[in-house]
Amino acid sequence: GIIHWLLITPTNFGEIFAANIIWKFFLGIIDLMAIIFFANILIGTPIKPFFQGSIFCTYILMSTACIGMGMILESVILLLRKGSFLCIATYQLSIVFGGVYFPTYLLPKFTSFISQLLPITHALKIIRYALTHAGEPQPLLLFFPLLLTTFIYFGVGFFALQKSLAYTQRNGFLLKDFNE
Repeated sequence: GIIHWLLITPTNFGEIFAANIIWKFFLGIIDLMAIIFFANILIGTPIKPFFQGSIFCTYILMSTACIGMGMILESVILLLRKGSFLCIATYQLSIVFGGVYFPTYLLPKFTSFISQLLPITHALKIIRYALTHAGEPQPLLLFFPLLLTTFIYFGVGFFALQKSLAYTQRNGFLLKDFNE
């Protein structure tokens, strides 16, 4: 995929990244609109402009944070040349500690720090608030932790991936593994 393109084409990282990600954003927005539409039909969730706006903003921030987390994991995998299990482990830990199965306040106290580092925790708080307080404006303070984790994960991920790609290209790891 992306690493192959980086090796055999003169295209820069930003263009390859955009080509692989932008269509997924649009597909996700279509999915989100379908979910909101069917939630309205099946369980009567109100469709109000502010509700939709906060859900869309949450989706974009959450997706961007997940992209950043993926870039961090890919950096580690490139440097170790192993570790595809890291993606599955991160996904499972995010679901457990992020509040998908049950609210994070039910978790043991020592895990609350982990929960606060995960963007899904903050995204779920925003979505749950939007569903239970439909039609009311959401406090901007709910968006701040998600915005912060998004900037941190995406910034660190972008930097780490560029550095790990440069390191592996300089040391020949990518070409050696790619030809095997």
